[in-house]
Amino acid sequence: MIQYTVTYQLIGLEDEFDIVLVNETSIAIVEVKHKAHPKLIEHMLAKKIPNFRTLFPYYQELKLYGVIASMVSNHKLIEKAKEAGLFFLTQQGNHVVLVNDKAKVFFLVPNGFVGNAVINALALLDTKCS
Repeated sequence: MIQYTVTYQLIGLEDEFDIVLVNETSIAIVEVKHKAHPKLIEHMLAKKIPNFRTLFPYYQELKLYGVIASMVSNHKLIEKAKEAGLFFLTQQGNHVVLVNDKAKVFFLVPNGFVGNAVINALALLDTKCS
């Protein structure tokens, strides 16, 4: 299931997610920008990912991935996204490409979130397509 611009409010907490991708085992929340700023990475980790888990508790058991899609990027931004464990999509010529194919799964823990279980996106796609 793919949902675009999902806005949800729950007891004083409200957030908007540009794209939400859901399958039987995983969820990816995608923030789409023309030109992403490095602060967006911090915002994803500190606000978007925790808010998603709070606003959508029925998805607690699914693996959660963070994704940034930006038409304009630079090496520093891409490296910061990799270090944070986020997938990063950007434009190269006439195509949109996944420039880092490994990301962390963000799990809910009692004191917040922890990202671990680095996953290879291409291996995930290969298993889902076959």
